[in-house]
Amino acid sequence: MNKRLYQLDLLKVVATFMVLTLHILMHGALGKEMNTSQFFQSWGLEFFCLPAVNIYALITGYLCYQKSTSIKKIFGFYFKTVFYSVSTFLIFGLFISDAFTLNRFLDSAFIIS
Repeated sequence: MNKRLYQLDLLKVVATFMVLTLHILMHGALGKEMNTSQFFQSWGLEFFCLPAVNIYALITGYLCYQKSTSIKKIFGFYFKTVFYSVSTFLIFGLFISDAFTLNRFLDSAFIIS
């Protein structure tokens, strides 16, 4: 019987929020002016959240270490990812005409670069 490790689940939730924080800080306009208190606060928060992706990957690798994988599962996951990537691109292309270019379409279709 597999025992669930709730501590690791909680750490994955925290790491997920840290990744969201990084994306908000990276793509938002928080603290862009240097030498302000907001700049130093956002820089400190970014510094705290930087290891989030590594934490998430390490936990996922640890939890998947004993599980068996097959080529069928890997290709199934790959094709689902391509499907959702292309579908999202096409939906956004309907609303934002500038985003609809052949180069961007190929980027969304071939996700492994």
